Formats: sequence, C-alpha cells, structure tokens
Amino acid sequence: VKSDPDGSQATAVYDLPANGQWFSDNNVKVVIALRRDTVTATITATNSGKDPEPVGIGWHPYFQLPSGVRANARLHIPAEMRAEVNNYDDVFPTGKLMSVMGTPYDFTVAEGAPLPDNLVDDSFVDLKRDSNGYAMADIRDLSSNYGMRVTAMTPKIRAFQAYSPVDKSFIALEPQFNYGDPFGEEWHGAD
Repeated sequence: VKSDPDGSQATAVYDLPANGQWFSDNNVKVVIALRRDTVTATITATNSGKDPEPVGIGWHPYFQLPSGVRANARLHIPAEMRAEVNNYDDVFPTGKLMSVMGTPYDFTVAEGAPLPDNLVDDSFVDLKRDSNGYAMADIRDLSSNYGMRVTAMTPKIRAFQAYSPVDKSFIALEPQFNYGDPFGEEWHGAD
C-alpha cells in the first residue's frame, strides 16, 4: 500500500500454480489506485507456466445507490444485445443473443433508463464504443444527484454484466473480456 497527497494505491500479486483449477502457472497483479474522484483497477495476468492458459478477467463491484431507492436509479449501457440465460437461478447462457431495443433491458439512451421491476442479472454485448475504443456504462441516482461511470479502457472488453436485485439498493457493473461460459457448447465454437 502506498499513499501520497494525491491519493493511494494498493497492489496485490498472486502466484497461482496449475493445480486443477488452472491449466498452467499464472502470475496475477492487481493494482487499485484512488485519485481525487477516480478509482482505477489494473489487472495483469501472465502465464508463467508451459501450458496454454485462457483467461477472462472481470470484477464484481457493488455500487450503493446513495438515496437507497432503486426507482431513482438510471442505468446507461450502450449495448445492442444481451445474452439470454436459461433462468435467473442458474444464469447459464443459452447461446442466443437478443436485441434490447424496445425491451425493459434497453439502457441505450444517454440519460439512462430506469431499472425494471424485476431482477437484472444480464450480460450486455455488442457494445458501442467511444473514439478510443473504450466501452462505458453509467449509473445515476436522480434524487441524490450522484452518478458514476465505469470505463473499460481496453477495446478487448466484450460485455458488461449488470446485476441488481429488486429488494436491494445497489447495482454491480462488470466489464468482462468474454461472454459467460466462454467455452460452453452453446456458443458453437465462437471466439
């Protein structure tokens, strides 16, 4: 952990051996930096072994709505599609991508759309990007005049997972490098 007048930074390094959970030896470095009004998470995974190791990196941050009222939330995810799941107990993808346009899951408008009155636990794909190739998602709490943006600063992010249970006043926004169950048969060998 490092601190200075401009902010703080915490670094963790994990040496993960091939032990049945991993195909190969791995070194994973996680750096979380706090600067003024920005939190930056940088994750670097290095295959330090001899076997191929596919890696999909994601994170699961929960962002509390300051007002505590879910109806005040507005979500913006610039995605044209979402991955269909078998049900919201298992949340396994079926391999079918569905348009969000005109559905309760259409969060494409710039000012955001209200969260539906049901559980949101969905992977949004076919992301629109800015001129740098970055994908962004926003959550705003209208009554507290507070908002937050998650920017995936790599064009390799393929999806945003949004999770918000009906009986809670938070949302998780997760940029992800791959779709759920990326090697599953439901994707028919797609990358």
